[in-house]
Amino acid sequence: MEIRELKQLLMQSWDLETCSPGLRDKWSEANPSLGQCAITALIVNDFFGGKIMRCMASSGSHYYNIIDDELIDLTLEQFLGEIPQYENGEERTRDYLLSNEDTKNRYLLLNRNLQETIEEDKLVKQKKKKL
Repeated sequence: MEIRELKQLLMQSWDLETCSPGLRDKWSEANPSLGQCAITALIVNDFFGGKIMRCMASSGSHYYNIIDDELIDLTLEQFLGEIPQYENGEERTRDYLLSNEDTKNRYLLLNRNLQETIEEDKLVKQKKKKL
């Protein structure tokens, strides 16, 4: 799987329940990546390894990935043009993120949603091949 394919699948898998609780009142289908950064960084790490990084943005802390010295931020769109302070990024471990019970539960939910989306995507592709 390529990173752009994972992003498309994640966009279909994010929802209000996977959004960080403090941002749920602002979450919408028009901005689905809002409040999804920590759990998305964990998923990206599941698929591609690399480092999980944390920096600051206007709304608070923000998580993203570094893979082979490349910055990967699949939730950047949530900031509507603002660029987080990547230059001040610090590495965080999976254990650090998953030590927060809410983050852990949202990560598990996003992982389930993603697996369902992947299965649905496979079925759609199989049907198209038959046509």
